[in-house]
Amino acid sequence: MAWQIEPRGLDPGRRSIPHSVLVGTAHFFPRHFRRELRALIAGARVVVLEGPLDEPAAQKVLEAGRGSGGAELYRQARDRIHAHLGIYCAPLDLNQMLRDLVFGRQDEWLEEELRKLKPWAAFFGIWTRWRAREGWEHKMDLDAAALAERLGKEVRYLESIEEQIAALEAVPVERFSRFMNESWLQY
Repeated sequence: MAWQIEPRGLDPGRRSIPHSVLVGTAHFFPRHFRRELRALIAGARVVVLEGPLDEPAAQKVLEAGRGSGGAELYRQARDRIHAHLGIYCAPLDLNQMLRDLVFGRQDEWLEEELRKLKPWAAFFGIWTRWRAREGWEHKMDLDAAALAERLGKEVRYLESIEEQIAALEAVPVERFSRFMNESWLQY
């Protein structure tokens, strides 16, 4: 989604006053919008992104997400998570039983993995797995950042990575599980 913002009263035929374009950050999408983003970013003086997307910021997110509480989210939304990720707890056939013997049961290793994460990190771990499973692998914000850098545009951020992490830390596990149990049904 993109919205063009112009000062009130501007004659649409004139472009003497600079305008702004807001691009909604989809984070994950089934297709990329690089061509469209390039057209928008090429005309920009400054590109504003949600937050830093570089390697140090990613490392801070990973470090901040380590902790506990993710298993609670898993327990609260287990059936919906299984349904969306295609995890079957009971072996369906010989192949499934062999996979379980070799690799362990999916539900057990997923819960163990989530146990080491804070609820918000567990949510994003589940969410990104599901998005990838559905083919939603393109990341609009990362594409926009890369294009802005290639085009030599000044990049600013709406918030720091610490502010983003603090906002995630403030969300109770029940809100994540409610989303997964109720809102996820719409996807």
